[in-house]
Amino acid sequence: MFFVSLIVSLSPVMVSAADSVPSGAKHIKTADELAAIGGAQSAGEYYVLDNDINLNAEWRPIDDFRGTFDGQGHTINNLYVLEGNRPQFVGLFGRITASGTAIKNVGVNIGSKGIATSSIATYATVCAGGLVGYGDVTITNCYVKGDVSAAASGYGSHAAAGGLIGYGNGIITKCYVSGDITATASDSASSAKAGGLIGYGGRTFTNCYVTGDVTAKSSASSAYAGGLLGQNSVTGITATNCYVTGGITASASGNARAGDLIGYDNIAVKSCYRLSTQKITGDTVNTLGDALSSSEMKNQQSFAGWDFEAIWAIKSNVNNGYPYLKDSPSSSGKSSSDGSSSGGSSTDGLSPLGNPLVIAGVASIAAVAIIAAVVFMKKRK
Repeated sequence: MFFVSLIVSLSPVMVSAADSVPSGAKHIKTADELAAIGGAQSAGEYYVLDNDINLNAEWRPIDDFRGTFDGQGHTINNLYVLEGNRPQFVGLFGRITASGTAIKNVGVNIGSKGIATSSIATYATVCAGGLVGYGDVTITNCYVKGDVSAAASGYGSHAAAGGLIGYGNGIITKCYVSGDITATASDSASSAKAGGLIGYGGRTFTNCYVTGDVTAKSSASSAYAGGLLGQNSVTGITATNCYVTGGITASASGNARAGDLIGYDNIAVKSCYRLSTQKITGDTVNTLGDALSSSEMKNQQSFAGWDFEAIWAIKSNVNNGYPYLKDSPSSSGKSSSDGSSSGGSSTDGLSPLGNPLVIAGVASIAAVAIIAAVVFMKKRK
């Protein structure tokens, strides 16, 4: 009886996948608190989201953010910005203005009205992104679900739309986008740039995927559309362990360039893939990723060098059977181990007791309990 009672009374050792939070972090619980984190006062600050936030009104993008935002695995739901209000920089964050800014561990579910912006001879460039409209930022372990669009109609204006960033240089790691990304330009000197992760910019993409369609259209000048990046603005861009499945379309009376990973110019690619049935349409088409059939896309053996222990997983009933990221944010916070919104802190799609670290902890407890039980029985004798 002693042995049994000891085992039952001790809880499994749980290991949190969440990042450590600085003691001076500022905690966010409401939409009003979230909306107020922009400006000079955000410089160097670390903000954490303590719960999911469900928005019930049009969002005014956070402007001039300069700190770190850690969603702690929570989600922001029903985010939408209407095109008629014509802000220049649109996203959860409109504009990032400082180097070293980071966004991590958050999921954004865009509402049915979408995220959209447009210009009529007002701005030189309009930018729309699911997370960031404009700026250089490091984005880690995030997702965006829903549609993003930017439209330029003024003379010489340009439109940039991206699933994560409209216009900017991002270090993007363990992120995915599911939704349609569209950039349009309707003037003779205007251009449109659309990318599944970034519309115009670049830097690095690691362990990411995009499943929506990407479209860039210009009635005259130029259009660039890519599964990860529409057009690059820097050299040395790399993409590692990424894949895309949606259609890519670029159309213009001038240059119309479309690519599975990037619309215009080149990037260094390692172990990146595209669905073989993916439609890529443009005057100039490039395919940098290796083509996989639907059945090959559902087999982890097809993905050379990918980490299916800690980062990726494949299940027939998740993400159409294609690879998904194990620790994506979920509606109940922390991470969802099966790509769903059910939450949980397991990292292998099983119950907490399926976690190898937990198993090790339970085994250690059991060993101690057995020793204690033996000693106890000897004393009784």
